Amino acid sequence: MSQVSPVTAAPAVKAALTLQDVARAVGLSYGTMRNLRARGGGPKAFYPTGSIRTPRFRPEEVEKWMIARSRGGASV
Repeated sequence: MSQVSPVTAAPAVKAALTLQDVARAVGLSYGTMRNLRARGGGPKAFYPTGSIRTPRFRPEEVEKWMIARSRGGASV
């Protein structure tokens, strides 16, 4: 049986996830995710038009980062 990721298994996955959504799915605290992003780590983010301070994350980018993280290839 294949393992379902918590990012894609969420019942109402939006097209773009917030930092809190990603932290919850990965099992890290929000503060840890903020620090990770501040150091240049974490999944690739984009900023919606008109929202400079609120990064959003595409589920497929979070999946790639989670796979790389489990293999030791992502900055954690």
